[in-house]
Amino acid sequence: MTVSARPQETFDRSTVLLADDEAPIRNLLRSILLKDEFHVLQAEDGSQALQVAEGHQGSIQLLVTDIVMPGLNGYEMAQRVRESRPDIKVLYITGLVDSDVGRRCVADKNGTVLSKPFTPKEFLAQVYELLNLPRRNEADAS
Repeated sequence: MTVSARPQETFDRSTVLLADDEAPIRNLLRSILLKDEFHVLQAEDGSQALQVAEGHQGSIQLLVTDIVMPGLNGYEMAQRVRESRPDIKVLYITGLVDSDVGRRCVADKNGTVLSKPFTPKEFLAQVYELLNLPRRNEADAS
């Protein structure tokens, strides 16, 4: 394989692990991330996200997770992912900020909470802020 045939920029894009039990939301967020050239790993729930994180050989810079999922919730899953990936940033997505688990997510110093509903532009702004990256497609994020 000839590495020089691909733009260097491709290798600089961050890897995002996306976990949401609602397929339409997961697919929409995946599309938004892919449009901005992120590498996206996805999972249908917290347990599957743990498996994906453990099985992925490369680095994962960001975990985007719904808080409320069957089985392992997003907060518990994020804490377990951090056991092997302590530097991972987390974007928690929820409509339940005032819940007990929502308050724990708000207190997470390496994460932030994005309340539903939100726009693609708001979502990407949080992603770029957490990763401390300059925005690429500002005009396209509406």
